[in-house]
Amino acid sequence: MKTRRSFLQKTSVGAAAVVAAGTLGVSLKKGKAKRAELLEGTPQTWIHEVLEPGRTVMNEWVITSVSPIFAGGIIVNLHHVEREEVMRIDVCQKDRSGVMGVEATKDYELILMNGGTGHKMTERNQHLVVRAIAHELGSVESTVRTAPLLSHRDRLDIFGAEKLHLNPVQA
Repeated sequence: MKTRRSFLQKTSVGAAAVVAAGTLGVSLKKGKAKRAELLEGTPQTWIHEVLEPGRTVMNEWVITSVSPIFAGGIIVNLHHVEREEVMRIDVCQKDRSGVMGVEATKDYELILMNGGTGHKMTERNQHLVVRAIAHELGSVESTVRTAPLLSHRDRLDIFGAEKLHLNPVQA
């Protein structure tokens, strides 16, 4: 027979779990924000060594700049050799709940920042460039330490889209 006491005990346990989860969620977000703040401007990771400025990708694109860690990610700017076309790729930690980027490696995802807020179709030639870069990163990532990055979803939650659209290193 259910008593008022057993009902209160069960609901109080559930309420405590909800409060703890909410508090934990807030503290996790604050922890990620603090970590990103501490790493902001870190100039060199293994990703910087692989994606050096001046490097050619698919014989048509040249990496013009690679930013220090900015808002939890690394920004790679490219320029097409013949056309007046530029491309920006953000390298982020892979989001375990689902990849948001055009391509991914085991631990990282590459977000094509083309102003489409995730809804713009990626042109085939751009996708192939992003895939080539992902392949380069993936071929060495198991032999190096992880880079201290955030997922794109965490970057959006912590910094907002407005900050992520900034480009600390213009191509």
